[in-house]
Amino acid sequence: MKPAVKARSFAIAFLELVEKLGKPEKMVNDLRQFYTVYSKDKYLKSLLLSRRIPIDSKKEVMTNSFGSSLHPAVIEFIGLLSIEKSVKLLAKIVRIVDKEYKIRNNIVDVDILTSRELDDDVLDEIKEFIKQKDGRTAVINTDIDKSIIGGIKLRIGNTIVDGSVANKLNQLKNTLLSSSN
Repeated sequence: MKPAVKARSFAIAFLELVEKLGKPEKMVNDLRQFYTVYSKDKYLKSLLLSRRIPIDSKKEVMTNSFGSSLHPAVIEFIGLLSIEKSVKLLAKIVRIVDKEYKIRNNIVDVDILTSRELDDDVLDEIKEFIKQKDGRTAVINTDIDKSIIGGIKLRIGNTIVDGSVANKLNQLKNTLLSSSN
């Protein structure tokens, strides 16, 4: 089986499991948390990739290391990946789980770029606007970039809306240059 197909199969199986267990948000977050640690810890990678260490010992180390911060089903899932020699697919699996979870739960990532920090009231208005227009729940990430001068740039899923002053000035410049020719 191709790695991408195998990763997708594992991701979908994980999502179906966490939905049956009734705590999908927590377990998806636990999987993300585990992957963050895994991607930075060479000893954890070595442990999970080792063919010499029995799976029960691997699970015991993970349980002792993560304690109650990871749901036992996530530890079992990681153990399954180790048994199936599929731990190297974890990055792809986490990306697919994240994407599919958001699709299934009607969630959209919204990146906001402004020249200054936005008040919580403004962020709440943006979330509410997206909910009304798009029907999805917005997860907002903000960033500040003084070069846009003012206004706002939004990325809602794959759609980009550029309402920045810098963009408006650039459009005006292009219009003036094209009309002078």
